[in-house]
Amino acid sequence: MAEPPLPARDPWDLVIELQLDEPGAIDAAIAYLEADPWAFRTGYLKSRLLHHLGNRRLTVAQRARLRPVLRHYCIAGQRWDFLDAVRLARRQRPPGLHDDLVELLHTASGSSGVRALRMLLALPRPRLTERDVTRGRAVVLTWAGTRPSPSWSAGWVAPLVLRLWGPGPAVAMVALDDLAGTADPEVRAGAHHLRAEIRRRYRQVGRPEKE
Repeated sequence: MAEPPLPARDPWDLVIELQLDEPGAIDAAIAYLEADPWAFRTGYLKSRLLHHLGNRRLTVAQRARLRPVLRHYCIAGQRWDFLDAVRLARRQRPPGLHDDLVELLHTASGSSGVRALRMLLALPRPRLTERDVTRGRAVVLTWAGTRPSPSWSAGWVAPLVLRLWGPGPAVAMVALDDLAGTADPEVRAGAHHLRAEIRRRYRQVGRPEKE
């Protein structure tokens, strides 16, 4: 008589196994992220797995497996656990991910290019060339000029702008003021929205100093 099939493994057990440092838990968690299943609450589950993987000591081979996972987070569309993927990239620094993100920055457009830039700048040593910075500015300006500003979060937009046009809010504002007068309507709109984000985050910009 054939034995009954074993019950399907509950993916949430992976979170507990990672917390307990169970053997095989890291590989199983990475395999789940590689499969990238979609169902109710899987986004929250992936968020927890990304968080705990960032706090574990991974082998070189395990870190290498994270490279395509994290790259996929940049091109897969808007995901609320993207910040967890960024933190994991910063903590584990998978070999080759830097080059992947630079390639995406120069080839992707819109939100995908912005996400690649955000993850790239989160790495401990992003090593952006002048060409990378120029491309990053173009990607962010175009994105800002075509995306409704109410969907933004000044928590990350304004610091990103300062990384590209700074140092400091005042220097960035001067650069964006110049761009706001260009003929390209998308660039003008993008510069206008980015200036508004800087003002929202750094309220003192543009205000006279108290005597």
